[in-house]
Order: sequence, then C-alpha cells, then structure tokens
Amino acid sequence: MQTMSRPYGVLYTSSLAPAAPASVVPAILATARIKNKQNGLTGLLVFDGQNFCQYLEGPPVLVLERMERIREDERHTGIDVACQGETQGRIFDRFSMGYAEPESGDLVGTIRTLNGPAALDRLVEMVPMLDLDS
Repeated sequence: MQTMSRPYGVLYTSSLAPAAPASVVPAILATARIKNKQNGLTGLLVFDGQNFCQYLEGPPVLVLERMERIREDERHTGIDVACQGETQGRIFDRFSMGYAEPESGDLVGTIRTLNGPAALDRLVEMVPMLDLDS
C-alpha cells in the first residue's frame, strides 16, 4: 500500500533570456497549463516583462522533475530557488498555472531579496494585489 506524500513546493525567480522575446511567455504558459494539469501540479507564474517568479506545487517527484526541465529551458536564465520543501497543503490549488503581470511594484525583485518561508509568505501576501488569469 502506497502512502500519500505531502505536497512539495518550489519558489524560484529567473530572467527572460536575452535572445528570447517576451512573446514566448504565452507559449510557456500554455504548455505549463497542459502539462501541469496532466501531472497534478498547480502554481502561479508572475512575469514583469523581464523577470519571472514561479511557485510550483504538487507531488514531490513531479515537482522536482518539472524543475529540471525548467532549468534546461533556454528561454530564461539566472534561476534562483528561494524556497522549496514539503508543504502543509497547496496554496494555488485552483490553478493548473495561474498567471499575473504586475502593473506596479517590484514583486520579483522583492522575492529575490528573501529566502525560505519569508519569500513564499511575501508572494502569498501579494496575490490579492495581482490580477490573476487562470
């Protein structure tokens, strides 16, 4: 009998690669939504025009496999994991991949200055101020 493991989450920031136009973001998002739904992953992607902040959550093995693919993706660079580990439960369970483009502030820059639970707490605090697209 297999036991259910607790959800695993990874919060990271990265930047759009110099050779990648911002027009690649809708393709990234469309693919992520399909693959995440197929694999039981949920999360949130924030893109400010140059920088990404993503929180990905789900079964540990699948989250870590997805992170390996993300690290290999040449459309972004400078991946910095701010927080990762088992969680008490999912935060963004209503999204296969929620998406937001913040209109003001420096959410990604703020997350980059934090580590561990403080980084994730800051992202969660900012969610009510984001216009989320599911």
